[in-house]
Amino acid sequence: RYVLGQPGNYNLIVIGLNPSTATPLCPDPTIARIKKIVEQENYDGWIMINLYPKRETDPDKLPKNKNKLLAECNQVIIELLCRSYNIAAVYAAWGTNIEKHNYLLDECQSLVDIIRVDNWFTRGVTKYGHPKHPLYVPYEQKKDWFPVQDYIWNMKG
Repeated sequence: RYVLGQPGNYNLIVIGLNPSTATPLCPDPTIARIKKIVEQENYDGWIMINLYPKRETDPDKLPKNKNKLLAECNQVIIELLCRSYNIAAVYAAWGTNIEKHNYLLDECQSLVDIIRVDNWFTRGVTKYGHPKHPLYVPYEQKKDWFPVQDYIWNMKG
């Protein structure tokens, strides 16, 4: 799945690691939490995308090597999305599992290059600097600016 959401005039892009089983008619706990955060932050629309679009509930089961065509399709769709909707901010929400596959950090860089929005935030980081997954952050947690390009450079070390 490439995209899930309810776009409006003032949209929040949420970037996860990979899609789960959520659908527009059957949100999972992550999507339910995102909807609440969107409401708290006063956005009127949200768009969930992922670093890698393979639907899988267990990040350990993602392929060892990326499917290049799948990754390119993800990038094209996200580029079209950014041209079609007003993107007010980007919520980095992929968690620590980005470390599980080498290609995920490269996919993150690709999305940064495509989205071109300066207003990135997260709601807490792990001890290693990864943006926390929304399920592991209390609703009271305030958003903090997330210097995504510095994060990528630091992770590539």
